Amino acid sequence: MNHLEDDKLLELALELLENDEAVKLKEHISECHDCREKFEAVKKRMDIIGGFDPVIEEPSHTFPNRRRSATKVWLRAAAILIVGFAAGYFTARYSQPECVNVVGQLLAVNTPADTLSGFVSLERLEALSDSDYLK
Repeated sequence: MNHLEDDKLLELALELLENDEAVKLKEHISECHDCREKFEAVKKRMDIIGGFDPVIEEPSHTFPNRRRSATKVWLRAAAILIVGFAAGYFTARYSQPECVNVVGQLLAVNTPADTLSGFVSLERLEALSDSDYLK
């Protein structure tokens, strides 16, 4: 038999091998000087580290199995949608900038705006002072 690999020696030291394979490896270790030295070194390291416990404990706390009804799920989804639409509506409604009426400054004071005569002529605009625009 060839020399044992370090992984096999570690599995033997941790007692992770099946009985048949463990017996064969122990026989080889008793006959082979090099493998015996390697195995003793592995055992010393295992004593320093403290070994390995392959048993995994199950958590003692179990979580309750909550099953939500379809009606509750739909009601929550509808409530989220309603709140989202309302927030979007009011945000859009109140975040619009103020409308500035620029055309009103160019209209004549007493004439309707739906005719061309209602707009101020260029000559009149040139004659108006800056203070007239701010009224």
